[in-house]
Amino acid sequence: MKTVLLLTALTMLAALAPDSSSGIEFKEILDKTVEREFQNDSAVRDAVYTADGLYTELNDEGKRVKEVRTKRTVYRKGSDKSYSEYSYIYVDGKKLTGEEMKKETAKMRGGDKDKNKDKKSLMSPFNPAAIGNYNFSYAGSADWNGQPSWMIDFRPKVPDETLGKGRAWISRSDYNIFCLEFGISKMPWMLKNFNMKIVYADYGGYWLPGELEMKMRVKIKLLLTFADKHLTFKDIYTGYKPNGGIRDSFFKDKVLD
Repeated sequence: MKTVLLLTALTMLAALAPDSSSGIEFKEILDKTVEREFQNDSAVRDAVYTADGLYTELNDEGKRVKEVRTKRTVYRKGSDKSYSEYSYIYVDGKKLTGEEMKKETAKMRGGDKDKNKDKKSLMSPFNPAAIGNYNFSYAGSADWNGQPSWMIDFRPKVPDETLGKGRAWISRSDYNIFCLEFGISKMPWMLKNFNMKIVYADYGGYWLPGELEMKMRVKIKLLLTFADKHLTFKDIYTGYKPNGGIRDSFFKDKVLD
């Protein structure tokens, strides 16, 4: 099935224009980026890793009203199964008890297991399963942390809450994605802005996310403004253990992330 998706994706990219400034066709850059994404995705069937998280909440005057620090072990399989076990949670400097952690994690996950199991998440636009939803354009070349890269802009053909619009930095040496930075192409009514940044790195030969940061403004207003918050979520990922053979049964009866 994955091979069919890859071939379909490469066919969709067949008519793209050349990048005359770099001496390589834009189509070739995209083809090889999609191919590399397919290889990276196929190489990691599942993974266990550590995530250090920081959540901050500011009011409309820029004053911090809440800070949450977490450490958790993440169990991930494929693109649709992810579960976190929390080692600790600090809220405004106070370490939560076991019972308090249960309540806080329930709020973080935002639902029960039946609700969350069908929840869709943003997918890389270069994933073979997603590429048909996007238009791409060449945005030039630049250094990413001292390494030569191409910049590619992406935008959904039809805006949707699960499709991003933004820019990717692609390695000129091996076509790995250094960074994705994007917003949501069709924002829910309560979101006034949204930006996500994912930075990738090499972990023992596997190309995986190293950092994720989300910034958003949530404003709920009817006749009066009930909430106006600036939220930042940041995760740093370490200690990857890929392909340990996590069984599907592990996720049964758990509230997924």
